[in-house]
Amino acid sequence: MPGKILLTTLGILGVLSSCSTTPDALEKSTSAARSEKSYSENYQEVYRRLADTARRCRSTGGSAAFTIDAQLYNELGYGEITMSMVSIYPRNYYWKAKVEKTASGSRVSAVSGNTLAQSRTLGDVMRWADGDQRC
Repeated sequence: MPGKILLTTLGILGVLSSCSTTPDALEKSTSAARSEKSYSENYQEVYRRLADTARRCRSTGGSAAFTIDAQLYNELGYGEITMSMVSIYPRNYYWKAKVEKTASGSRVSAVSGNTLAQSRTLGDVMRWADGDQRC
């Protein structure tokens, strides 16, 4: 029985160690999916529609809740949005998007990881930046 407990504990620690517990760790992940797209609209408009749809679609209740953190830095010309899961374990970041001001409009750079559905999740993020409000 102690052997099973040890194996279970090691398995849990292994899973947790492969998670991105910060947005920077997610960005540095070599296994994460990435996408970038330019828009003719102002970065504040693209930021707003992405953040609003993400909040509506991904914030949930329960013992493990998904959290959308969004911060717009008007004085710096960009905004960042992240989705993470908060539970009894360390926070785990699933995606991060940066919406930047460019000379001709804006650009969204996004990274998604820590899940088998990271490509689908990244697709959702980019759809929301495009203006699609479907969850």
